Amino acid sequence: MFSDIEAAPSCELIIPNSGEYAYAQLPARQVQLQRTTTLPAMTQTWSVNCSAPTTVLFQVTDLQHDTTSGQDPSQFGLGYVNGVGKIGYFRLELSRATVDSQTTRLYQTQDQQRLGVLTNQLTVANDQFYGWATDENHAATGSLFTVDMTVTPTLNSLQETQGPLVSGAELAGNVSLHFQFGI
Repeated sequence: MFSDIEAAPSCELIIPNSGEYAYAQLPARQVQLQRTTTLPAMTQTWSVNCSAPTTVLFQVTDLQHDTTSGQDPSQFGLGYVNGVGKIGYFRLELSRATVDSQTTRLYQTQDQQRLGVLTNQLTVANDQFYGWATDENHAATGSLFTVDMTVTPTLNSLQETQGPLVSGAELAGNVSLHFQFGI
């Protein structure tokens, strides 16, 4: 009787390693007295697979924003150590964007109704919107969206960590990605 009713289109986010970029526990010797230390970058490919052609836009929000030392919106906090010491921050880079296996460009915008400047690679900033685009006037439409997300952590100096890491430390960076679909 209702056999002609189709299921509503849907999208599935395919996240490698549950979205974790696992760095081993930090030995105290990695934190320098008066300078920051950048750890090796890690890259994972994230995908959005939709059951019907759509556009995809997402926003990134730093859930540890109070653990960064500066006002740079591209620095995402890594948590506390020694009570109030700030471990450091990480940057998140986007690159190698595709839609339906075709290379596309990325954009960043404050206004989710407008495309920003198109680029092949960009550094993510807190509370901005990001999307895939075919040209300056059109968001990319498709069913399979991919992007490489690279995390690069930087450890603060001992001055910012409020002393040595007596028993090491865990990096506790945490961002939230909010996806919007044009289905």
